[in-house]
Amino acid sequence: MRGFLVRLHRWAGLATALFLVLAGLTGSAIAFRHELDAWLNPALFQAPGRGVVLSPDRIAARVAALDPGITVTALPLKPVAGEAVLVTVLPQPGSPPPGYDQVFVDPVTGEILGRRDQMTAIMPFLYTFHYSLTAGPVGKWLLGVVALIWALDALVALWLTLPRGRLPFTRGFGAGWAPAWKIKPGLSLRGAGSHRRVLDLHRAPGLWLWLVFLVLAISSVTLNLETQLVRPLLGQVAALSPSAREIGAPRYRPDPPPPALGFEAAAARAEAYAAARGLAPQAVDAYHYAVFGVYIVSLDEAAPHDVWAIDTGHPHLYLDDQTGEVLMATVPGQGTPGDVFLQVQFPLHSGRIGGLAGRILIAVAGVALAVVSVTGVVIWWRKRRARRQVAARETAAARKGPASARV
Repeated sequence: MRGFLVRLHRWAGLATALFLVLAGLTGSAIAFRHELDAWLNPALFQAPGRGVVLSPDRIAARVAALDPGITVTALPLKPVAGEAVLVTVLPQPGSPPPGYDQVFVDPVTGEILGRRDQMTAIMPFLYTFHYSLTAGPVGKWLLGVVALIWALDALVALWLTLPRGRLPFTRGFGAGWAPAWKIKPGLSLRGAGSHRRVLDLHRAPGLWLWLVFLVLAISSVTLNLETQLVRPLLGQVAALSPSAREIGAPRYRPDPPPPALGFEAAAARAEAYAAARGLAPQAVDAYHYAVFGVYIVSLDEAAPHDVWAIDTGHPHLYLDDQTGEVLMATVPGQGTPGDVFLQVQFPLHSGRIGGLAGRILIAVAGVALAVVSVTGVVIWWRKRRARRQVAARETAAARKGPASARV
């Protein structure tokens, strides 16, 4: 059985190593993507204006005036003087792409600070690459399958670190397992002892962060394959409320009419609905999906992108863009057990469920995942080379044998 599990772990690791290195390193970077994006692009994110900020609708109107072929789809609802407002835009149906999808606005003066296409900026590109390889639904599906293999292989890997012939909680088990948790000091990555050092770098981080890796793998499967795999399977053992996709699909209109409500009116309806039900008090972001005729308003108590905030997910209200009727509400912690399981996957995956400490842990785990994956390939390569050298010596010896006999 152990030999079979070793081979299973080897081939699962080789099949996923490249993807896990890329996912680990990009995931480590995007754990602080908002902060890093602002640091890399101060001219876009720092607004010089001081004074009373403009209303969201006025900011949206300033952006819409840039080009008659664009429509504003998302913006923050609580602008702050000194911080640029990031407005997301899309081309209107039938209009050519404008060459940008983000506009940065000074919330006090209304000045346009800059425009960019997300795929040409480092942090937005890394974020998209992390969950889809920038290959759209195909990339998401592929990474979901990789995550599924990773989750199953994590169980195999844990088993392989256990001391042979000793069962957990039996005498001598702890002493036999302890070396797998340690990186022996004084060993070089080259020369004598290098194999031990590489093995230690492969095993020890994987053990110390094993639970984190398992959570990341499971949440990756859920986020990438929710519709294709997770909801159908989860629905067999737990009740699930209809998803936003299921509710919204019948509302799809390829040529939608203009919304009757603006961003401010949608936010006011959302806050009134929230106040009547004891939800988070303020609307912080709004997204308008015209083809579905809906505003999605995010509610929160903390300031947007607060580095210290513990995030268990935001309440989201889905409102009809013509009447303001609340079509659907998703509230963290509310719903069936299956609903709650799905709700916590992104906060777990991003580390935001633990605030700043959680995000640091995810950043460290991303680098560790890359190290574990690379060292796994190195171990396989060295063993493969050693086996070939042994086979070559045996072949040479076999050829010499008959020759000696003939002499």
